[in-house]
Amino acid sequence: MDNFQAITIQKVNATDLEVPNPVITSFAIGAFCLYMFLVPIVTMNLLIAIMGDSYDRVRDNEVVEGRLQKAEVLADMDRTWGFWLARNNAQRNKNYPRCFHVLEPEGLDMQDESEWEGRLKALRKALKESDIKIDTLQKELNEKIDKKVDEKVDALDKKLDDKIDGLDNKTDALDKKLDTLIKHLIPPAKEEKKEEA
Repeated sequence: MDNFQAITIQKVNATDLEVPNPVITSFAIGAFCLYMFLVPIVTMNLLIAIMGDSYDRVRDNEVVEGRLQKAEVLADMDRTWGFWLARNNAQRNKNYPRCFHVLEPEGLDMQDESEWEGRLKALRKALKESDIKIDTLQKELNEKIDKKVDEKVDALDKKLDDKIDGLDNKTDALDKKLDTLIKHLIPPAKEEKKEEA
């Protein structure tokens, strides 16, 4: 027996060692297997999500980056071959015209609907479309509400005008009756004053 074995046997009593519980051991093995099965799946999902976000960011800047790369290539060509292209006036006018024409196909900025745009662009597009729909629905609803309110106000105005006209007619009739009463009452009072005098 070498020294290490002798020391460990002396320090650890054989009676102090416990036999592991088979239920706990099988639970530990099951948890380990579950962990080893789930962790690669979760990490692969995480990797896919990161790559998807990176792809979305690249797709968002695709048109701008393409134009920037074209401009860099043109500037490189001008720096490299500029002295040769501008060596005499005839060649300079041919290679460096005073006006610059750009021809682009129609709908260059518009991408095909079948092409995958990425989640961010799709969300932005959906939000813009829903904002437009909400605005049109809100305008239609406001117009309907205004129309109904105007109809109600017109109906109330008409009823109010009719009632006011009815009251005016009644007050006119009362005024006439009052005038006739006053006419009937005032002449006898004048006659009495004349008799007393």
